[in-house]
Amino acid sequence: MQSKPPTGGEPQPPNPYNLDIAADLFDDLHQGSADVQLVLELAREAGGPILELACGTGRCLIPLIRAGFDVVGLDLAPPMLERLQTKVSQEPEEVRHRATTLVADGSSFSLPLRFGLAFMVADAFGQIPAKQQQESLAVNVFDHLRAGGVFVIDTFHPDIHRLLERGRSERTARGYQVVSEDIDHDRANQVFIVRTSYSLDGHTVSQIEWPLRYSFRFELEHLLEKVGFTIEAVWGNHRREPVRDDTRRLFVVARKPSQDEPLPAEAMEAVALVQT
Repeated sequence: MQSKPPTGGEPQPPNPYNLDIAADLFDDLHQGSADVQLVLELAREAGGPILELACGTGRCLIPLIRAGFDVVGLDLAPPMLERLQTKVSQEPEEVRHRATTLVADGSSFSLPLRFGLAFMVADAFGQIPAKQQQESLAVNVFDHLRAGGVFVIDTFHPDIHRLLERGRSERTARGYQVVSEDIDHDRANQVFIVRTSYSLDGHTVSQIEWPLRYSFRFELEHLLEKVGFTIEAVWGNHRREPVRDDTRRLFVVARKPSQDEPLPAEAMEAVALVQT
């Protein structure tokens, strides 16, 4: 297990999971998530090594290294990576050595590796609040994939009701009541400001406010195509079913062209702009 400092610039907050209590409860709040099996299937199809952006406490990373893949996990929150490192340290040696963690911003990290698969799940892409940051991340991922490599983004499908009304969710974990609610909506920039509160025995012990940017399906497809990706599939759930009106998720699968496929001029310009 290796842990490295950031490269290519300092991490840029805010990150909704930057507190110890959020890191401690992360696994409980995401228990039973069905996307892990899809990530394993995609890894087998694309081949390694694997890059996970916003890897958290290793909900996907641990199953991947157990399945035999070399994985680099990036996250902006050291408490998350500390929990991940603890879990990896409990794995057999032949599993432990497959994991590398990096405290880094996905839009500016730099590694000598070229990956077969890169992915972001659980709305991590939406936690990048600015369009230019999202585009910079897509360009950086594109540059770190080998020819024919795949980038997968799992984000929520914008719901017209949430766009008109304030969303709210309430969950429990280890006796804590965890409430997330929209406290502001900047429609011009497609950003919700979300407040997450952690309460124990009726008393709030932690409270975080963080931005969540929503992307519509074709907006997301266009951004990836502009960078140079080819959209291979868009699914509405982890079972690879089509997107429908009532679909809650968007799984966008984008492929970097093989070496004999020239990049469109617009993509070349985007790559050059970010690299300079």
